[in-house]
Amino acid sequence: MIKILLLVSILSSGVQYSTEYKTMDECLKAKQEILEINPDGVSAYCITKSNKVITEFDRELDETSKRLTRTILSTFQSILTKVMLDIQREGL
Repeated sequence: MIKILLLVSILSSGVQYSTEYKTMDECLKAKQEILEINPDGVSAYCITKSNKVITEFDRELDETSKRLTRTILSTFQSILTKVMLDIQREGL
């Protein structure tokens, strides 16, 4: 059985997400929904998943990438929260 992945890349931040689907039709439907929401800021691709054996290096690289992504998003959220609070204070 072939597994299908939907890869979504948010262009402004470089963050990528992937979701697994059982059929290509399901993936293409999800892709279309995502592109209808934000056609300019997102790229989405449906690809077949490889049966490649994942090595320890691949796992470590994937975990490092996930940690880095979480750190960047957390930092961005903190900065954005501070900016929004500063804007609110100035308006009072």
